[in-house]
Amino acid sequence: MVAGPYQRPFTMTDGLYMVLNVVEARSTDSGLYVCQATNEAGSSQQAYTLEILVKPTIHSTSPNETSVPAKTNFSLKCGSRGYPEPVTKWFIDETPIEANDVYSIDEEGTLTVNGAPNKQQMFRCTATNEAGEASMEYLVRSISPPTVTKDGQMSQNATEGTAVLLACGIDGDSAEIVWTKDGARLNPSAGITFTEDRSAGTYVCKAKNTAGEAEMKIQMFVGSKFKIITTHVVRSVVHRPADLSHSSNRNM
Repeated sequence: MVAGPYQRPFTMTDGLYMVLNVVEARSTDSGLYVCQATNEAGSSQQAYTLEILVKPTIHSTSPNETSVPAKTNFSLKCGSRGYPEPVTKWFIDETPIEANDVYSIDEEGTLTVNGAPNKQQMFRCTATNEAGEASMEYLVRSISPPTVTKDGQMSQNATEGTAVLLACGIDGDSAEIVWTKDGARLNPSAGITFTEDRSAGTYVCKAKNTAGEAEMKIQMFVGSKFKIITTHVVRSVVHRPADLSHSSNRNM
């Protein structure tokens, strides 16, 4: 007999011994089973405790790939289920992680890293018990906020009708670059023909990632091309008056 009301498929094998087969055992089949034999002379019984081992599964996770700002704290989840209760372990680049000032692991298996190093690392968690093991890998990229380079050009001169290259003097990991002119966003695929009255102004290059943002301003000055004005030389003949005094002396 099975102690308590229970609705599950069982098979009974008759022979020298009476055998109870639990079909497709599951965790809910764990419990106390009692075998009782009775005849005219009396009865006897034997109790059995059945424990169903359940292989671990990881049910609480973080994204498989993530980017975090350098030198900041971050956490990775590794919540698991199973029977007996799984033991959670963490590895970094296949090296076991021990709890210290940098790494800590809570009761739910969550790993907390204090101060992300400025590099890419592979983390792996395992949940293990007598029934087996489950594992999960996480790729963590540590990125630095964008910074303006020292040699970033802050002003630019251009000649009307010419093409000019504006360099965004900002360094940053996986940064999104946006250009604006006098507050209006510029289309990256649009060419700009410089004219004296429309192209001069303040150009701003802004770089942004999950660690922060930075911007660099470039003041554009546009001048007109030199124009050669064609001149015409006018020549004229000037007639001088005759020297009358000289002629009079000759006649005398």
